[in-house]
Amino acid sequence: MLKILKLLFLISGLSSGANIVINQDVINAFNGDFIIQENHLQKSPFYLIKSLNYKDASINVDQRVDSEVYTSSIEKFISLKELQLEDMEDYWFDSDLKLDFTNIVERDSRGNKKTSVSTNPNLSKETFGFSIKLDKRQAYKEIEKEYSYHDEWNDIFIFTKLNLKFEKQYINENKGIKISGEIIEEVLIDKNILVKNSNNRRLGQILYGGLIIKNVESNFSSRKNAFKDSEPKDYIHKMKTKNNYSITKERLAVELKNDESFFSHVGVENNSSYNVSVNYLYNDNYFTNDKYIGSVDIYDGTKLVLGNIKVIFEGKGFNGEDDYINLQYESRLENLEENHKKIIYFISERYKIDKSKLHFDKNDLENSNAIKNFNSKKNCIFKYIFKKPLGGVLIFKVYISHTYQKSSEYVTMSNWNEIAFSTTNKNYQVDNLRILNQGSILGDDLIYKEIKTSLDNIVLRKETSEDLFIFNYKKFRNIKITSSNNIQVINEGSGVLKIKALDMGGGFLELDSIDAVYKKCINIEVLRDLGSFDLEDTLIKTKRGNDAFVKIFSENYSDIFVVNRNPNVKAKIIKNNLWVNSSEVGTFEIIVMSDLTKQEVRVKIIVEENFAEVLLNKDVSIIENEKIGFVELTNFESLESNEIKLSSNSENLMFSRNKERISFSSVYSGEYILNIEYRNFVTKIKIFVVNEIFKTELEIFEDFMEIDKSSHEIKNYDSNIILEEMQNGYRFILLDPQKDGYIEVLRNTGEYLIVKINSKKEVENNEEKTENKNMYDLSKVLPLILIPITLGVSLFVFFILKKTYKKGENKNKTIN
Repeated sequence: MLKILKLLFLISGLSSGANIVINQDVINAFNGDFIIQENHLQKSPFYLIKSLNYKDASINVDQRVDSEVYTSSIEKFISLKELQLEDMEDYWFDSDLKLDFTNIVERDSRGNKKTSVSTNPNLSKETFGFSIKLDKRQAYKEIEKEYSYHDEWNDIFIFTKLNLKFEKQYINENKGIKISGEIIEEVLIDKNILVKNSNNRRLGQILYGGLIIKNVESNFSSRKNAFKDSEPKDYIHKMKTKNNYSITKERLAVELKNDESFFSHVGVENNSSYNVSVNYLYNDNYFTNDKYIGSVDIYDGTKLVLGNIKVIFEGKGFNGEDDYINLQYESRLENLEENHKKIIYFISERYKIDKSKLHFDKNDLENSNAIKNFNSKKNCIFKYIFKKPLGGVLIFKVYISHTYQKSSEYVTMSNWNEIAFSTTNKNYQVDNLRILNQGSILGDDLIYKEIKTSLDNIVLRKETSEDLFIFNYKKFRNIKITSSNNIQVINEGSGVLKIKALDMGGGFLELDSIDAVYKKCINIEVLRDLGSFDLEDTLIKTKRGNDAFVKIFSENYSDIFVVNRNPNVKAKIIKNNLWVNSSEVGTFEIIVMSDLTKQEVRVKIIVEENFAEVLLNKDVSIIENEKIGFVELTNFESLESNEIKLSSNSENLMFSRNKERISFSSVYSGEYILNIEYRNFVTKIKIFVVNEIFKTELEIFEDFMEIDKSSHEIKNYDSNIILEEMQNGYRFILLDPQKDGYIEVLRNTGEYLIVKINSKKEVENNEEKTENKNMYDLSKVLPLILIPITLGVSLFVFFILKKTYKKGENKNKTIN
């Protein structure tokens, strides 16, 4: 509604002219189905800006009476990809930006000590956090952040001051945020406990960690469905450790080094010289969340290969079970309560546990004995108990040793009013943020409008060009150009595009901007050059005497002709086709030319002999005398019916043809040959006429059976049989040896064999078993001699091997 009121104000308050056109564009946008979509992005990049330590050459270390002051500068550019905002690049200028920072650092608990006397572990602690927001089209903001705290574990007080400038970078492809400025940190020792000496000089210095961009938020407008966001693909590593709470950066670094999936995810080939470094680990609640977030670097020696890789380390879910953690602690104080305070401080800060929920039971027998040993300056173990929120008890076993020279039992840690920083007069806890300076808002809100062009449709001939004018190009943020690959678009500036046609066919040119009401799509048709042509194919394979056709694509067929120097090859243009017919076998070449453009295309012609072969559904047929048999021509549709001729080797065989079916019969038993002649090719079928067809059932204890091709007709076989055709025979093979197979074949003696193949059944009678074995061993090399079964007739079956391809009418695996 506010935007509409602004439009009404502009229309009523301005004189006629160019401004009226601008406003009219906006009105048109709202009159259609145009809808504005508000987008809100939230990302968690966990990008690390590393803190420098005293070993870095760019850091200045100022040693003072009771403290050391570290001063470092920062200048860091963070890309949209590193912020996980790469999908909104087009909207970067017109969006706001909120960055949530947290500071996680691990400080040195040893100082300059070179011995292994100190066993206190370093404490990694989330110290402070702050947020910065840049409004839409706001170029920069400068802030000052102050923070101080008492590090009771290391007996130091720390004051941190950040003077930082945040700048949104819009130019060219380097879009992102630039952070620059100065960081001052003062580390002040607790004089009640520590003495300023060489051993404590580096105590509390940052070793790992720094400022982490924990969350990012951005808001911007777009037309409906114009913006689509994608989910970041963070790598998830399944931790191998059995205890989530005892993990260390070093242990996880070793696991990642051996994780090939991790290197594949980041696109780096794992090298034996590479090492992995985990910079920090973050968990918002150790006892309800089994996932840790870390920043990982890959190094080749000291050279950084790839840095700031966000990795999610996933634990195994032990938050509901009893567990324990072992800790080391070196006591500098004789005062028992002060030691308790330090230990509880470490556990509370390291594992984010409320101090009130950590219990040390002095009446516990183990703790009671430990207190006695502590007072005697003996090593001991204190036991602290924490009840986890999801169930189970976590026990912290703290192994306590003692320094060589301990302070008096009356010594206690300093309070804030007892210390004085040299870099600030604020001797109290500070957590302040103030804005020092900020840039003004650049430009205006997005105004949605229509892209107006000189043409809405373009028709070009190949290799020609056309100029397209974008009349209102100055009104848009940034017009993006997308086109089909059959045109070339040259941006000549000032809203002029030159469209050049490359290849024939339909194409498009798409213009879009984030402040356009809709994409402007211009249809482009590229025609061939006048007189040019294309052939469907430049290789023709045909048979002697057959016609062959190849399509021609052109707009002018009258100017296309054929150059042919082959006397036995005929070729000419018939409408939009190239026609070829050859009376000679061989390889030839002709040229198709355009009289208008002089374009020529060479065509290769391969001519093969035209063998007109007739295909049958079987090679052998066995019938009783005075009965009718049939054979079918499976390629009848491709034959000229009037050119099919039948003949026989005997006048005793009667035959006839009705389309693709040939029928035959005889009153006399015997063997006959039926010839099917087509053009210059003759196909033969062997026909056996017998007095009687009788059935015989057999069972074969093998996984295959072979028959002679010339004396058997295949009638049927079931789905558990595979048929292989060989040179002189057929082989039937069991598909599943655990199941039976059934075969029906007709022998030229008139015997109709129904055979059951069973490879698993055992023969009960040894004599039968031996007899069967001998019989089927012979079947692989000799005709099978069947045992006389009916009327004393000896049966012979010859089994041989080969696979066959079943023809069309054999789909039901039955041969008539």
